[in-house]
Amino acid sequence: MTSSDLGAFGEAGDTLARIAASGRISPSYLFEGADGEVLREAATAFASVLLGGQAEGHPDYHVLEKDKPTVISVAALAEELERAHQTPLQGARQVFVIDPAEAMEPEGVARYLKALEEPPEGTTYLLVSTSPERLPATVLSRVRRVRLPPMGDAAIQRRLESDGLDPERAARLARWGSGSLARARRVATYELDVVVERLLEAAHGKTGAALAAEAAQSA
Repeated sequence: MTSSDLGAFGEAGDTLARIAASGRISPSYLFEGADGEVLREAATAFASVLLGGQAEGHPDYHVLEKDKPTVISVAALAEELERAHQTPLQGARQVFVIDPAEAMEPEGVARYLKALEEPPEGTTYLLVSTSPERLPATVLSRVRRVRLPPMGDAAIQRRLESDGLDPERAARLARWGSGSLARARRVATYELDVVVERLLEAAHGKTGAALAAEAAQSA
């Protein structure tokens, strides 16, 4: 993945591409917005650029998620930050994604705040949050904030088409998503749009008319 791929995320993506090109990488970034799925994709895309074109599967790409039902525990955060002090396995940089950042246990944040602010050289933290207001002010003041606004229908449609959906259905789901790629994908997964279309057809007699036409043709 290259810097040009960040263009899919609008102005925020363009800003990230310029940051990557400048080589002046901040220690920590906060990706914030309403759509967690888009935030995670943007963070992964940025990590890919920082790591030379690949994130998923890269030995220096690490993702920290909830290890308990509702939180990222102190123990899990401690293990990840200890790894951050190790030498990168490939290249000169390692990237850590913390998602969702607001799930970090307060004790862990307090204990490792300095590590988030001043990580070892070549280490970058990417925090992902749909609820940045739940993060302590001490964290918010130490990260570079990257806000991603809701996606437009056209952008969501393009992403759904890249998932393999046909353009007509992708356009319909994009409208249903109302600015949320995650919502549009959930609707697609459960085929709720297909169910609604069939119900509407039945309610307006379209299904019955179609069956009658088929019967007439076969007669």
